[in-house]
Amino acid sequence: MFKPVSPKLKINPMEEGVLRFWKHRHIFQKSELARQGAPEYVFYEGPPTANGKPGVHHVLARVFKDIFPRYKNMSGFHVVRRGGWDTHGLPVEIEVEKRLGFTNKSQIEEYGIARFNELCRKSTFEYIQDWEKLTDRIAFWVDLDDAYVTYTNDYIESVWWILKNFWDKGLLYQGFKVVPYCPRCGTPRVGSFRYCRSCQFDFDSAEPVAPTDQRAHGDPPRVGGGPNRGCVRLILLTLGGWAVLWVLVGGLAAIVLGLLWPIAVLSVLGVLAGLNLLPRDWYPY
Repeated sequence: MFKPVSPKLKINPMEEGVLRFWKHRHIFQKSELARQGAPEYVFYEGPPTANGKPGVHHVLARVFKDIFPRYKNMSGFHVVRRGGWDTHGLPVEIEVEKRLGFTNKSQIEEYGIARFNELCRKSTFEYIQDWEKLTDRIAFWVDLDDAYVTYTNDYIESVWWILKNFWDKGLLYQGFKVVPYCPRCGTPRVGSFRYCRSCQFDFDSAEPVAPTDQRAHGDPPRVGGGPNRGCVRLILLTLGGWAVLWVLVGGLAAIVLGLLWPIAVLSVLGVLAGLNLLPRDWYPY
């Protein structure tokens, strides 16, 4: 009744055969045309930066981006799956800085911001073929022929148009957020430190940057709340793992007891824990 299945199944040739069939028969395009006029499920891909090579973590992200539009399409929705390319931010700038041998922001200003931006623009699509090859190989159905690019005027103007609509509707407000500051790059790190791995920090010359002028909003919080206490700002740096637990416990003790020694002691324990230098029975697992 059923065809025998060989125990020596070759997965890669089978997958490549399916991909060739989809490509030659335009299955992706036909799946979109078949849903014309159906309820819309809007999908905008959070675009990758194409000036860096794709890695295995990008495979996981793009699989997730493929699952939900594919499911919605199979559920009867019309899904315009338009891809995009991110061309802004530190990934592009740091790559160009490495090529020029720059180590700080002032060198960019001396070189010329316009010239530097032009190199960044040219660097944007250096590995686009690698990205397209990866996208095809993992069967990520997305339209890259009509992909949006974040440095084009129409994209930038669309962002300003959205912000204006938010402003007109009273949805924008001013707030404050404490974020890491990179003295080498001369910029706050709103996302994470992962793009600053090449940064060489000089903590002797770096100064903490307050998110706002506290004088305009009253005195900053005082540890312990007593009238004779000095104003104290705490900066916590952990190495991950159980170091986070130790430092959080120390920070809680400092807030509740109004003392600084618990956070000093437990922060040291946190650093030792992050370096796996504590006795094994000291770890809470």
